[in-house]
Order: sequence, then structure tokens, then C-alpha cells
Amino acid sequence: MTAFFRTLVGTRTKGFPLIPLKHCIRGGSCFLLLLQLSCGISQPQTEAVDPPRTVDVFTQLTAELAGSFILEGGVSLSDSCTVTFVNSKPDLLFIENAFAGTVRKSSASVELGSRFAAHVVHFEVQPTMTRVRYENASDGGLFGTRRVARSVSLELSARITRGEGGNLLFAGVRQETYRDTIDIRRVEEVDAVPVSVSRAPLPADGFFDRFLGPLVVLAASGVLVYLLFTVRS
Repeated sequence: MTAFFRTLVGTRTKGFPLIPLKHCIRGGSCFLLLLQLSCGISQPQTEAVDPPRTVDVFTQLTAELAGSFILEGGVSLSDSCTVTFVNSKPDLLFIENAFAGTVRKSSASVELGSRFAAHVVHFEVQPTMTRVRYENASDGGLFGTRRVARSVSLELSARITRGEGGNLLFAGVRQETYRDTIDIRRVEEVDAVPVSVSRAPLPADGFFDRFLGPLVVLAASGVLVYLLFTVRS
């Protein structure tokens, strides 16, 4: 142990050529720099501490879109409403319920169906786009955590009419998008609900994981080996 310490500080021991202290410091600085690069230095990311489930994000987006349609159609608390979803899918039932629940809070009553009466406001809604995407946000480096940017988008088309005559109150398409950055290890957690619309493929490994990372490791190893075995007089 004593001999090893003397080697580090640049003194001589019998039969062993040594490295001067200044070269150790310089080499160590280079090694630490390479190590920092291997850990992945990147711009700060806005990472969700406790990311919501993708299904819950869709539910929130649905409520926001329903609220927008309610304002556009001029629906009031005195109105009775019906809600019909067109070309929907079984996996989107939670979106239908979220939409109806939001309308219920802003009107006298709501029913899922197609009843028409003079005092009834009818919502005819069609999901035109549900999309989840994951993109690389940070490679994480050699020892860091890889993060992915998640975007959840929902687009709904709505036609709002009043009474049996179908007096048009509103017709149009609206879209909302939610974005955050999450640890790639939590993707399975946020997609835990078995609904196909909430799932999306993860992005392929980035440039660091494929090429730069191994090169940095080799370079750092080469510097270390050079420092250990170079003979200095």
C-alpha cells in the first residue's frame, strides 16, 4: 500500500519506473472530463416527478375539450343534454364517460343517447384522433437515467344542436395536447391500464447509446492505461 502511494506522488521505488505527480493530475483531469461526458451532459429537462397515467391524461384532455364545446354551444345549467358518440370504439368508453361527466356538471341533466325534444341540447361527438408518442429527451449517458418526452393528443369533432328541428349551435373540431418528460423506466407504470389507445412504441436508442458511449468508454480506458504504464524518467 505504501509503495502504491509513493507511486502516485511521483517518488521512486526499487525497480519500478514512476509517473510524476503533475502528469497524474493532468491525466486525472482528462479522465474526469471524459467521465463527465460519459454521464451525459444535456440541457435541463422538465421531468414529471409523479407522471400521470396516460389514460388519466386522456380523461383530462376530454374534459378540457368538452368544456370548450360547452362554451362554444352556449349550454347553460337550465339545459337538458344528450350525448352521442359516432364511430367510437370500446377502448374509448372512458373518453365518452369523461365527456358526459363534464357536460353533466354544466347542465341540468345528461343522457348518453339520441333523444330529441324542444328543450334538449344534443351533442354528437366523434373522436377523430387519439395519439401517444414517445421521443428521446436525454440519452442519460453511461450512468445516467434515460428520459423520454411523452406527448398525448386528443382531437374531437362535435356538432351541437338544439331541439327536434336541429337548430345548429356549434360544429367544429378541437384538439388538445399534453406534454411531459419521464424516466423511461416509468413508461410501463403510466401505461399500466390495458387500453390500446394509451400505448405507444418507445424510441430506438440514441446516438450516445449506439456510438458515442462506447467510444467515450474506450477513450477513458485508454487514458487510464496510458497513465499506469507510461515510463517517466
